[in-house]
Formats: sequence, structure tokens, C-alpha cells
Amino acid sequence: AVCVATALSMMGQGVISPVLPLFAEEFGVSAAVVGVTVGVFGVGRLLANIPGGFLSQKFGRRLVMGSGLALAAGGSAMMGFSYSIEELIAWRFIAGIGGALFTTGSFAYLADISTPQNRGRFMSLQQGSLLIGVNLGPIVGGLVADHFGFRWPFYITGIFIGISAIWTLSKLPNYKPTANAVKS
Repeated sequence: AVCVATALSMMGQGVISPVLPLFAEEFGVSAAVVGVTVGVFGVGRLLANIPGGFLSQKFGRRLVMGSGLALAAGGSAMMGFSYSIEELIAWRFIAGIGGALFTTGSFAYLADISTPQNRGRFMSLQQGSLLIGVNLGPIVGGLVADHFGFRWPFYITGIFIGISAIWTLSKLPNYKPTANAVKS
């Protein structure tokens, strides 16, 4: 279930990759501002990773993963409704925060349910799912943008990540580690 959520989520992020810089340029901004628009997602992730870990300890992995995906879905879809570069940057930042909550929660979840004997296999499946999504997404995004315009890949991204949020919240138990749970 985590791998399906990862593939859908990363496919959503991949969908916007071919159009995000082109869409940002439509606001008449410099290449540097386009760079900020692309990079602010990573800033959101960086700032939310450690809090995401604390939240997943306190409220459980599924809840943090699902909430992060919902935040990323909303932020991604709202990018398509942006009519200024400031709005686009703000929604991209929010999507990055959501992405961090999902990613941090999912790795913690996989660590929780795996053993030292199968942890490498679990993590490789997770990374493979991420790569499948990231590599298929740009193809979909380019085709959608060519046929429907630059805003539609953002809406599609919101849908993919929204489905991923629903999948995560409905298919995974909300594992919440106890204070004394330690695996070796």
C-alpha cells in the first residue's frame, strides 16, 4: 500500500515537472524567479522533515502520511489556479511541506513494519515505486499540457496525489510506536 501511494504521489509530482517552469514564465518573471518556483518545493520539504518525524511519533504514521498527501494534493491543484507568481510559489511551498510529511512518515512506517532481514527489500521497493512515478509523470504531464494547456497538469497532480491520500488513509493501519518500542 505504501508503494502504491508513493508511485501515485511521485507520478503527480512528475506530471508538473515539464510545465512548471513554462507556467512560471507566463507571469513574466526572470529565470531566477523560475528557479525559486522550482526550488521552493524542496525548501518546504526541508523545513517539514523533522517536524514530520515528531508528528508521526505522536499521531501515527498513516495519519501523517495521509495528511501530508492531502496537503500536497491541495497545494498542487491550487498551483493551477494561481494568477500570480507569489501564489504559485506559496502553493508550491505548501505542496513541499505535504511531500515531506508523506515521505518522512512512509520511511518511518517501512522501518516499523520491516525487520533487519527484509528492510533493504522494503526500501528498494519504495525507491522503485518513487522512480516509476517520477519517470512516468513527465510523459503524462507533457501530453496533458499539449492537449489541455499548462494549468491542467497541476489539476491532474492534485487528483493523483488525492487518490494517493485516500488510498493511504483507507489501506494502512495507523501504526503509532510506543515509547519503549525498539528494534535491533
